[in-house]
Amino acid sequence: MSTKFNPGSTVTVGDLEVGDTIFLRQRRAQEGGLPVPIQAVVVTALTPIPDGRVRVYVRNVNSGGAVEPDLLGDLPATRAFRAAVAV
Repeated sequence: MSTKFNPGSTVTVGDLEVGDTIFLRQRRAQEGGLPVPIQAVVVTALTPIPDGRVRVYVRNVNSGGAVEPDLLGDLPATRAFRAAVAV
C-alpha cells in the first residue's frame, strides 16, 4: 500500500537529509491555482562535492527497498524542491 503525500514547504539540497521525501515535478493547476507537486521520491544518499555541489541519489517513493537508487544529479546546494509531508 502506498503512502499519500501533500506538499510541504520548500527545502534546498543543502538542507536535505537521507530519508527525506521530495517532489521532483509539478503539473499545472486548473483555473489559475498553484501548481500541484507530483512524483515523490525518497533521498537515499547525499555526497558533498568539493566544488559546492551535492551528488543526490533517490528512489521512487512506491519502490521497494531492494530497488537500486537513481542518480538525480550533482546539484547546487541552493537548488530547491518541494518537501513532501505524509498524510
